[in-house]
Amino acid sequence: MRLSLALAAAAALTLTSGLAHAQTREGFYFGGGAGWGSAKATCADCNDLDNGRLNSLTAHLRLGKTVTSRLAIGAELNGWFKHDDLFDTDLRLYDATLGFSIYPSDAGLFVKAGVGIGRMEVTGGDLGEKISGTGLGLMAGVGYDIPIGSTTALTPMATYWWGKPGDLKFEGVPLDLGVKHNVLEIGVGITFY
Repeated sequence: MRLSLALAAAAALTLTSGLAHAQTREGFYFGGGAGWGSAKATCADCNDLDNGRLNSLTAHLRLGKTVTSRLAIGAELNGWFKHDDLFDTDLRLYDATLGFSIYPSDAGLFVKAGVGIGRMEVTGGDLGEKISGTGLGLMAGVGYDIPIGSTTALTPMATYWWGKPGDLKFEGVPLDLGVKHNVLEIGVGITFY
């Protein structure tokens, strides 16, 4: 529901602010931004990760090429970062995908999807130990390019990404088996075409 309201507000702002001039989507594009995400991690053989959803800051980077004014193909990197003061640990979730964005009309609305890798890292303790794992990653989302110039857009997005890092390892030794994570990220960024 929040996403629908955000997209409706973005469309209204575009139409009423006089910024609704033609958006040029051609050639290469790149962008980045930040937001807020709700994450959950689970493990096949442990209960310590299965403690509900956690909220924290997110960041994303996008880079690719527009094939037509309706289709862009590129790479996206999403990250979610949380520090736990009680245990002095850092939890980081990543998703790096190759995907596509489809613009159904000349307006700025787009849907995106991709496949790639998902990664989880947990760092902490007195010696700064790190356990990590990398596996399959998937991403899907929706966004809206609000023109702020003929080749620049303010881009609010909602992105859902899922990763299956599998076995988290410390110095090659598996510790937590069958780890999966998912993140629902609401963010905003700048896109340059």
